[in-house]
Amino acid sequence: MITLSHSYSNIISVISILLANRLYLSTAFSATGTATGTRNNKITIPRPLTKCWGKYNKSRKRKLDTDDILAYERSLINRGFSYIIGSDETGRGSIAGPVMTASCCILTLVNNDEDFTIADLSDLPTIGLITSNNKTGSGGNLIKDSKQLSPNERERIYEVIVNNPQIYAFSVAQRSNIEIDDTNNILASTMECFKDSSEELAQSKLFPYILSRQEQRQQQMQLNEIDNNKIYSVVDGKKAPKLVTTPSFPCRPMVKADVQVYTVALASIIAKVTLDHMSEEWHKNYPEYNFQENKGYATRSHIEAIHRYGPCPLHRMTFKSLQGR
Repeated sequence: MITLSHSYSNIISVISILLANRLYLSTAFSATGTATGTRNNKITIPRPLTKCWGKYNKSRKRKLDTDDILAYERSLINRGFSYIIGSDETGRGSIAGPVMTASCCILTLVNNDEDFTIADLSDLPTIGLITSNNKTGSGGNLIKDSKQLSPNERERIYEVIVNNPQIYAFSVAQRSNIEIDDTNNILASTMECFKDSSEELAQSKLFPYILSRQEQRQQQMQLNEIDNNKIYSVVDGKKAPKLVTTPSFPCRPMVKADVQVYTVALASIIAKVTLDHMSEEWHKNYPEYNFQENKGYATRSHIEAIHRYGPCPLHRMTFKSLQGR
């Protein structure tokens, strides 16, 4: 009897929910029989239902641990990956110079390929250099946006990366302003850079490193015998390039990855410092545009200089600010 009564109560609850939903739907129609707030006779789901569905979806999203600056990398390591490549771009929105991408991988992130345990964070020299206090009230540290770092801070981190090749491997790719103008598609040029830097890092540094470690356990390993399931690539943005390396490995986009994925944050710093060094050389050749300060971006003083002196060979002539000049 107790079980039967419980079943009846469940049935009554379901009927009540269905009747409530029917009431919401009925109120969405006008007297003429068309749905309110619709276009081309398409029925719009009433606000109460969409609101509840949104809450349901949000509750299912997985959240990363903000106390762990390597939370995303740790989640991939728990899935069996050993090497995480992070990539970011700089110069996409500028009106002069190349678009540039950098890809970075921490070679010693996993202690060994057998148990997939993350390395001691104290062994990573950059670990405390790009963190900021979490102001959301949830405690822990967050990865600081590289744009918020001063040029001196970025230089310091860049030097640490360059001077520790046994820990950090990276690669940089670019497309010149002439190549950007030829394609007249900055997104395509950026994707080509992402593809080049990721593949170059994998083929010239990461694959040989993995082979050298595997050869310690098994002699005469071939390139096509590398376990590609150990490599995972993350690209900052809404779109990722299609990689054609052998062996292949997944490459996925992530919006605002430079403040969520530590290796992407390192790649962002590498790209920005490299472009900063280039802009200093531009400034020596074309001081009237003040490239040392604007880095090729469309600041007010930069636009005024173009009006006064005209464009130089570094400017992207297909961009709106330069068209017709």
